[in-house]
Amino acid sequence: GSHTRRMKKSASGRKTTRATTGTTRGSRFSSFDFFFFCLLSVSLFFVGVHFNCSTITSTTTMKVCVTGANGQTGSIVVRKLLERKSKGENLDVVAVVRSEASKQQLLKQLPDVAEEAMVKVDAFQKESLSETFKGCDKLVVLTSSKPKLQFSSLPGVLWQKFVMRKEGVKPTFYFPEGQEPKMVDYVGQRDQIDAAKQVGVKHVVLISSMAGTKPDHFLNTMGGGGIVLWKRKAEVHLIESGLDYTVIHPGGLLPHHGKKEPAEGGKRELLVSVDDKLLESETRVSDSFDFLCHHFLFFFFSFFFRGVNVLTQLLHLLQVIPREDLAEVIVQSLTTKEAVNTSWDLTSKGEGEGEIFTTLSKLLKSASTLHCNFDTPELPTM
Repeated sequence: GSHTRRMKKSASGRKTTRATTGTTRGSRFSSFDFFFFCLLSVSLFFVGVHFNCSTITSTTTMKVCVTGANGQTGSIVVRKLLERKSKGENLDVVAVVRSEASKQQLLKQLPDVAEEAMVKVDAFQKESLSETFKGCDKLVVLTSSKPKLQFSSLPGVLWQKFVMRKEGVKPTFYFPEGQEPKMVDYVGQRDQIDAAKQVGVKHVVLISSMAGTKPDHFLNTMGGGGIVLWKRKAEVHLIESGLDYTVIHPGGLLPHHGKKEPAEGGKRELLVSVDDKLLESETRVSDSFDFLCHHFLFFFFSFFFRGVNVLTQLLHLLQVIPREDLAEVIVQSLTTKEAVNTSWDLTSKGEGEGEIFTTLSKLLKSASTLHCNFDTPELPTM
């Protein structure tokens, strides 16, 4: 009996050994398959990175129209796109301006821009825009109204502020006739969006501003224009148009008009949020007009000698971002899939602080949400 048990145990052991050996041989073969699979996966990953990085490597040429191209930020966007084209990326750039003066302004900033890369569209009429946008795959909208300071209001403000010690006294602003926010930031941008849709533009990148959730913010009260509220109305029109969209709300832009010192890009950590939450940061200046009054001489001589635009001078009281960095984000948004059908605020930390911005894809993945709430506030009506 014990002999029989030993025989069975020995047979069982041999069977187990054979089974184990078979498994080992199978594992060797499976290991080779696993190694090959990993190698293939890594290769495909880097191919994916190559095509998902913010470069245009397709054999099909991507045509980009940029409106407001003569502005400080617009000209940087055009410059960056042309630089990419010169490095072999398959894209064409059309810089759209609204007057001969704007065209000359762009040439002054970018002397090497080819004549055929610029298109003048008088008054940005919808029919002319449709003709200009034909064949464009992407549209970048950088047009904006610009409030002017009524200088005669300043002495009264200073008297009331510093002599009479009254709080909440503000200078007076106005918008030139025909250049009110309603006409430029809503009607003008609405017509651009409609023209783009009419001719088959695939993706619109709209550059707006922070403070869209705050009707009482100084940007909205200047000149009674409600500038960011009209911008927000254009954003809603774009979102409801059915076009792929990217809406960016930058903070104050560096450098400001009249400043000759450049604000270099690529030296800051960029921050993304929604619904003006970044405006509630502790680093924000609480009373913008107090700052204006305390720096009256600086503003006065800047306005008088340099023709500085009031809006962008005051914008630096918000969270700020260099125009170079904003332009880089705009350019990358044209080819970053995570940016499609999103709306978000954008500012930066101080120079040298935090992790320096590299790719938009990485930046957007760090955000908790990329969709602003457009339910409030109530927007102006025509």
